[in-house]
This record gives sequence, C-alpha cells and structure tokens, in this order.
Amino acid sequence: FSPPYPCPPAPFELSGLVVRNFERRGGKGDVKLVFFDEKPLPGLGPEVSNKLSELIEARGVEFIGGFKLLEVDAESNVLVHEGGRLPFDLLALVPPFRAARILSESGLAPDKGWPAVDAFKGFRHARFDDVYIIGDTVIASFGAPMAGFLASHMAAKAAASIASEIKGEELRGPERAYAECFVDHIGDGAAIFCDFTGVIYGEGKPHCHIIAEGPLAGEFKRAFESYWKSSVAPPQ
Repeated sequence: FSPPYPCPPAPFELSGLVVRNFERRGGKGDVKLVFFDEKPLPGLGPEVSNKLSELIEARGVEFIGGFKLLEVDAESNVLVHEGGRLPFDLLALVPPFRAARILSESGLAPDKGWPAVDAFKGFRHARFDDVYIIGDTVIASFGAPMAGFLASHMAAKAAASIASEIKGEELRGPERAYAECFVDHIGDGAAIFCDFTGVIYGEGKPHCHIIAEGPLAGEFKRAFESYWKSSVAPPQ
C-alpha cells in the first residue's frame, strides 16, 4: 500500500497482535510487515519511528521497508514487488485510499484528487462558500495522517465557522490540532501524542512524542475508549 491511509499505527499494532495470537496458542508464526517507507512512520519523527521499530522487533515481526508492491497474485498467494516475489499464507492488505466518488462526481474534488478547503475558514470549500468538508479526504489534502482526532478538530472548527457567520462575528484563529494514537500489542505498546497544527495551518512539521509505554499504552487506549463511548458518543 501507499500513503495516505487511515490510522497510520494500525498495521504496526495488527502485526504485534497477530504474533500475540500465535503466542497464546503456544505456537510461533512468521509475520512480515511490508511498508512503503524505509522506516516506520518517519514523518512523525525519530522518537515515534524508533519506538515502533523497537516494538515490532521485540515481537519478532520482520519489517521490510521501502516495499514497492506491483501486484497481488491471489491464485499463487504471492506479492509481486520491485524486488521480486514474496509468498504469503494470509494477507492483510491496506487498499489505496481515494476520495469518495460523490466528491469527484459533484465537482467538489478533482478526479483522483482531494477537495480544496480553507483551514482558516473552518474547512470551507475553496470554491463553494456554503460547503464544508471534513474527515479523511480533507486530512489527506494537507498531507497529514488520517486520524479521528483530526476529524473531530475539523468538525469543531466547521461548526464554529457556521455559528460565527450566523452571529455576524469573526471566526477565531486556529486552535491546536492534537491527536493521540495507540499501538497496543497486549502487555506492550506505545501511546503517541501529536500536535498537527503546523501541518494543517502551514506552520511546519508535526510534533510527536511517546507519552506511555508498555502495558500502560493498552490501559490508556481502553480508558479513552470508555470515556469516548460514555461522554462523546453516549448510547441513544
């Protein structure tokens, strides 16, 4: 696969969980993680990239960076890539991400491209003043990693923009675009905190740090899930 794709840490978490599943059954599997970049998520900085490398190596996952996939031969269970052929028994493949067809068909996004929005105006469309677009498609247009936290940030800014226009007030300036991501290998892992304000509002690169390691990462993830379900998205 290639960028962008939703939830950047997901392949790294999945690889560790697959190994953990083998361990629980008393066996050992040959798990390979192929990735388009030479290192795990280098765009998030060396602290995060090195920690991800450490996690997958500790689980016995073979990381193959700089992987250029050409074809999936489903009949022979082989990945055809620029360096040759890689056989597999079970393949978990991240498909290419594309903008929703309704966006290209309606003229809101160019063919095979991303819609143009103005982050300083609450992610209002660059050509259509009465249209706001948020979510993975727009995050991709900024070159930022796709994450629910950033979609939530966009939603809040879009709502604030609409409210400001109704009230005849000026929209407040950019607020910090924070995101938390988790890599949970069950008993090991990492919780990552990032500030993507610079990426979205043109100020520079993201700033990411590890804020929890080991079993705490999984506990952190489950605690946040419980909080979100109970307060952000309560049952109907």
